[in-house]
Amino acid sequence: MASSCFTIVPAITSLLASVQGTPIKYNKSAVLTDNLAGGGATINSHLVAPWKPEVISVAGQIENVFFPTYAGKPETAPWSSNNTLFAFFDGVNDVGNPWWLGVAATDNLNERIMAVYHGLIDQLYYTGARNFAFLNVPPVDRSPH
Repeated sequence: MASSCFTIVPAITSLLASVQGTPIKYNKSAVLTDNLAGGGATINSHLVAPWKPEVISVAGQIENVFFPTYAGKPETAPWSSNNTLFAFFDGVNDVGNPWWLGVAATDNLNERIMAVYHGLIDQLYYTGARNFAFLNVPPVDRSPH
């Protein structure tokens, strides 16, 4: 069975796709990647608005794309708990957008963002996700904006 990677970060999918196209001497197994990420997304657009209204939040990506399409582990996207990595790189927009707009990022806002984030991870866990990679938010002057 092929390994899978669901990403909430475009860079990981690009990296895996380029590695996948490179001749591999010792491990020629297939790696399937599915990128659900939307550039500029925030955890929840009701808490922090994305830079464009049409950008789907991470909550929307998981609830409206992952669950209906992948949670049932269809034949078109086979994955299992022991061979799938769920990668996340989120938080830059949740921190940066309020700062850019002049909105103070209060502890209360940060707590609500993290509560939604934890809830989403719990939902994925209950669906069978067991392997997670969380990329931290870099210092603002080093963010990929």
